[in-house]
Amino acid sequence: MKALKIILIVFLFVAVFPLPGQYSVHSDTLRVSGGNYVFINGKRIVAINDTILIIPEDSDYEILPISEEERKSLKNTMKFDVDSSSWYSDIYHALYGSIFTTGRAYEILDTAGFVLGIDEFTPFAGHKISSIRFKKVDLLEGSIWDTTRVATSWLAELAISLHVYTRDYVLRRYLDFKEGDQLSPSLLSDNERFIRSQPFIEDVRIVIVPRDDEEETVDIVIIVKDRFSIGASFGFSDIDKFRVGVFDQNLFGHGVEFNNILYYNKNDTPKVGYEGLLKFNNLVGNHIDGYLQYITRYDVDLIQARLDKRFLNPQTKYAGGAGIKSIRTFIKRRLDDTTEVIDKYKLRETDFWLGRSFQIGGKESRENIVLTGRYNFGRFIDHPEVHPDSNFFFHDRSWILASIGYNNVNYYKSRLIYGYGQTEDVPTGIFINFVGGYGESQFNTGYYGGISFKTATLHPKFGYLSWVTDLGGFYRRGHFENGILRFKSLYFTNLINLWRMKVRQFIYFDYTKGFDRYTIDRINISDRNGIRGLSGFKLEGLQRLTFKFETLAFSPWTWYEFKTAFFIFADIGFIGSSTKTPFEEEMYTGIGGGIRTKNNSLTFDTFQFRFAYYPKTPPGVSNIRLDFIFNLPRVFVPLSQGGPEIIQFK
Repeated sequence: MKALKIILIVFLFVAVFPLPGQYSVHSDTLRVSGGNYVFINGKRIVAINDTILIIPEDSDYEILPISEEERKSLKNTMKFDVDSSSWYSDIYHALYGSIFTTGRAYEILDTAGFVLGIDEFTPFAGHKISSIRFKKVDLLEGSIWDTTRVATSWLAELAISLHVYTRDYVLRRYLDFKEGDQLSPSLLSDNERFIRSQPFIEDVRIVIVPRDDEEETVDIVIIVKDRFSIGASFGFSDIDKFRVGVFDQNLFGHGVEFNNILYYNKNDTPKVGYEGLLKFNNLVGNHIDGYLQYITRYDVDLIQARLDKRFLNPQTKYAGGAGIKSIRTFIKRRLDDTTEVIDKYKLRETDFWLGRSFQIGGKESRENIVLTGRYNFGRFIDHPEVHPDSNFFFHDRSWILASIGYNNVNYYKSRLIYGYGQTEDVPTGIFINFVGGYGESQFNTGYYGGISFKTATLHPKFGYLSWVTDLGGFYRRGHFENGILRFKSLYFTNLINLWRMKVRQFIYFDYTKGFDRYTIDRINISDRNGIRGLSGFKLEGLQRLTFKFETLAFSPWTWYEFKTAFFIFADIGFIGSSTKTPFEEEMYTGIGGGIRTKNNSLTFDTFQFRFAYYPKTPPGVSNIRLDFIFNLPRVFVPLSQGGPEIIQFK
């Protein structure tokens, strides 16, 4: 049986593993004066005005003048005589009163694969910044690569009439540079990434324009494309159970999120529930985020508030956060196949953390040593009966944690990974963090120790690989307990051209094991934790091993800027106790496929239709499942430092 399991894993791995695609991480910039054209590998690009091109490294090119008659004709038509199907027809940027570029938005980065975030800024390092201005393109049909494109469809015009564009002062608060500063490539790259990471921004591009009247002086133009910030959400089981939500992720253009959800279940008491969130992004211009959240429904009452400033770039010296929370909810514990226990509780929690980062290797270095400390206090107002040797989760507790970490992280820009055409920031580098602490509960004291190691790299032929190792545990009452060991990995290929499709292969690996955990502690292989779409109490245990394979094909077809991708998947999961080897535990599998669609200009999550077949399921669970769901966005493993934390068993 063990041999059959191993053969199945190898077969699925080989069956969906494609050949590597194209890859490039370096590019050159080429300045072309107005009135000239460039021949690059037999392709022709005409520059009406002074233009900077981004071209493949070591390209052969020749710059030649054009006639005055042809120049006038080109100026009148504002068109470039190029082969639009070629990568070289994508102008990096040109300035003639406003930014003007041409070409499909994603073709530059698609073909280049991955472009180092600082590459386009490095030639201007140390230049004086003369001015900073913002250029906003139209919703839906506008482009940060071609700012002459305007919205023409009725849908885009309707969206624009209802939308308030992000105000300049909000965008300026994300900048760590100003007029008169010397240009730092690292800082510009990070600031571009910060703006792009906001939920109300679809994409952004920082363009550097050299000045002719002053040497080593540049103007900076920041081209921004908003998302339509107003949206709605819904969930429906039947007429007696549903939820409806409305939200605005950029309230009146001030960068404030306001989300509201109404719940209804005829069989609950109370029948109606509400959830509200008010979030302030970059509250006072120092990269401080804050939020207020309130939830009241049959299964939870929650009030919490929090402020946090993160280490967002190597130049950030101080970070920290503070939060308070009051929650009433319950935990379900299954004692056997037929018996379930519900433990109700109410908890009040206070949390503070503070950190100091030390940049090493110079002001453009990406290396940091980071020291952080945290204090966390939790008190149970209501809980089940507790004893020194039972119900440990419900013991009042306080913790003091400290950590020391090292990180060296760079970001590459690419497309068509998790997104549907917008720029994506891909972290590479290394992160190591050691955490230690001392804690007290109402019955005993103890110590905590943990280490996290994360790394990510790009390989010239095979793509992207990240790896995470976590190890942690507590020393209490003379022995180690509540330990965790985790290995996680993500791999995806470079883009592969298949007919008119652009294809990537993804592989996810996760091994998690708990040591001497509380009775209430369990991990599972349900849905996002293992076998997508599958659930059931039999899928819980103390040891988990999962392999997830997915082939994702991005189609060239769009409808009102809705982009589509097709996918097939194969998932394998083992779950059980921690006393056996992973392959001796219960094995579950799932195979299937479906369609995903997304409009990058809208704040809705990706809509997904998925079909899945499960050869083996827990009791009472069907072998076939169809899902119509909004898929939560995936994110890369962060390689950055926050406050010290206890490694969670989940």
